[in-house]
Amino acid sequence: MFQNLPGKIPRHLWPLKNRLAKSLSASRALVRDTVITLLAGGNALLEALPGLGKTMPGSHAAQAVDCSFSRIQFYARLDAG
Repeated sequence: MFQNLPGKIPRHLWPLKNRLAKSLSASRALVRDTVITLLAGGNALLEALPGLGKTMPGSHAAQAVDCSFSRIQFYARLDAG
């Protein structure tokens, strides 16, 4: 997602990173990308196949930093018409 950014989070952001890491049982990259998204004031779009756990990390990250969380369900059209 953010391949060109440094891999380390600055020391003054460690409390936020640690709080998210406890809430997200996910990779370091997801925690880092979540911190970047929150600091940028942006939205995150998690894309993966159904059943791979996208809602829980989003919900837990929002709770960790006292933000709101919304989930949008999208189904691609399977018909050609």
